[in-house]
Amino acid sequence: MPKGSSAKLWLILLTLLSSMKGFCASNSLELESRYEGDGWFRYTITLPTHHFATSFEINYFVVHFGSVQEMEAPEGWVTIPSSGEAIWNPVTSLTRPSVHVFRCRSPYRHFRMDPLGIYLGITTPHPEYGIPVQATGIIYCLVPCPPEYADGSEPVFTAKSQNPDLKITNLLHDTVKVTGISLNLQTSATYVLEASSDLAEWREATTFQAPSGTASFTSLNESGPFFRVRVGETVLSSAALSATSSRAARIEPSIKTSLVMEDGKLAAVFPSQKDTSYTVEFLSYSGQLFKKLAVTGTAPQTTVPIPVELRSSALLLRVYATQLNTK
Repeated sequence: MPKGSSAKLWLILLTLLSSMKGFCASNSLELESRYEGDGWFRYTITLPTHHFATSFEINYFVVHFGSVQEMEAPEGWVTIPSSGEAIWNPVTSLTRPSVHVFRCRSPYRHFRMDPLGIYLGITTPHPEYGIPVQATGIIYCLVPCPPEYADGSEPVFTAKSQNPDLKITNLLHDTVKVTGISLNLQTSATYVLEASSDLAEWREATTFQAPSGTASFTSLNESGPFFRVRVGETVLSSAALSATSSRAARIEPSIKTSLVMEDGKLAAVFPSQKDTSYTVEFLSYSGQLFKKLAVTGTAPQTTVPIPVELRSSALLLRVYATQLNTK
């Protein structure tokens, strides 16, 4: 290597680290609610392409609409008649990127912001065994209302489920070359480290499992000189896969969660058995875990207050039994 080339390489790497925030934060789901006039409301779900995607299936889309006069469904969806709610079900699997526009008409010409305005029924993999479990999505939105309940909201509101940045925080090196990098990771997950020689084409350098917090990777070999990190798809170990096949029938596969307002506070309610242990998880729509609670169930249902700091405009709740049903 010509004299001075090593110093130039270090300068490029350090400049890149100081000017980039790893992968920029992205949205795993957006929903725009808009009042169009004459009683018509439009709800637009956007599922963008992003590097933090964790696959999930949307089973239904519900707007707490009050009285519904007319409904329009996007391609691939069907309307479900219901009293007081506008309900749509997908008839095909949703892909990314995609945009889905729903319209419905109310006899009311006024509206308000409602933290329980929209539910999404979502199926995600069980965090330990990989079998499907049901989750409930909460999305703030505009809903029609009588004039006395209007709150002065603007006629357009966009709710987002945003994923935090991942950051490459430092370069690890010996006296000759770069040997590794330090990472600031938001949650325990599977991560993919990508490398590039020109910032245009990227290749996968390695995939690794890591807990939340600061982690280091020290086997870069001849990769680089540019690096970036993203959340990868969940990879089950062989032990977890074998556990799935033998235990799947004995795990509570789906616990439907409802949202209520109690004394002005938002809470999650789910059917439960007395003295059974449950796990309640609060996530983004891409599976980024914000908070996990261990709850002892009561009969016939359990109520869990949603922490104030987690009342974002778009939030996913997943509830599953911690104990196995051995009957």
